[in-house]
Amino acid sequence: MNAHPQLLQYASHRAGSIIYLDTRTSSRRRFERLRRDRQPARFTPEPRSSMERSDRETLCGNTRALTTPPESLFECCGWFYALCREHLFHDHTEEVAHSLFPSGEPSLGTHILELGCGPGFYACRLSQQYPQIRATGIDLSRRLLARAKTRAASRRLRNCTFLHGDAHSLPNPSQSIDAVIVSRLFLVVPGREAIIGEIFRVLRPGGRCFIAEPASGLRARIPLTCMWLLSKLGGSDGRFREPRHAGILSAPDFAALVCSQPWADIDLQYNGTYQCAICRKSTCSAQCRGYGNVLTAEGMQIPAGSVA
Repeated sequence: MNAHPQLLQYASHRAGSIIYLDTRTSSRRRFERLRRDRQPARFTPEPRSSMERSDRETLCGNTRALTTPPESLFECCGWFYALCREHLFHDHTEEVAHSLFPSGEPSLGTHILELGCGPGFYACRLSQQYPQIRATGIDLSRRLLARAKTRAASRRLRNCTFLHGDAHSLPNPSQSIDAVIVSRLFLVVPGREAIIGEIFRVLRPGGRCFIAEPASGLRARIPLTCMWLLSKLGGSDGRFREPRHAGILSAPDFAALVCSQPWADIDLQYNGTYQCAICRKSTCSAQCRGYGNVLTAEGMQIPAGSVA
């Protein structure tokens, strides 16, 4: 080695080359670089292309679409249904009170259940009219339940509660409810017989239920059709569990549905716009499968099993 004594030669065992290090400048940094060169190389995977990520996200989106149940139309346009319930639909409060409490005043602690309560119209009305009762509203729409709770809170009703639940499988124990209210529910739900069966199950012996369904096709279909149109205007993909058209029950179909359970008495009423049923469960502790009497609007009693 000649020339500059300050220059040192170091053999790189990895590359077999000679590296000159100037001890006068940055020698420490150069030693660190030499040490890093001797360490085994680390494998760094190539980033996935944007096309691969897009395909994966599309696949996940399709999988969620197949496994996630359709959204409820009442979650999207619940405000419109609440508006119709308040100002357009018929108010059966007086008929409900007269049918469920024929003595005039319900006893202390009477527990009533409103199925498909929506904004809690009847539950709040009856709770306010009869402070001695307890009212519970059940619905699948959380947004409508939020409206119902707001409605009860604004009226300072402490005897009115609302729960998220399915009318096909009620959370209430058997024979635990004194009265049940159902209004306009069978227009939009499948499995109507299962709901009637649940009503019969939860009612205590001697309990009553009031069922009101529209009989006029045009008046019943307008609100649901408007909700579908509003959902499209809002950019919805149209995947809702509710039907596109309201399922109007004919008078014989309505009677057959109600009579599918062994009620002690059934009072069927028709007024051209609505069809109503007031049903009473037998007071017998052992529920026999024999049917009671059906009282039509004309006042004639016929065996329930003969209704087709």
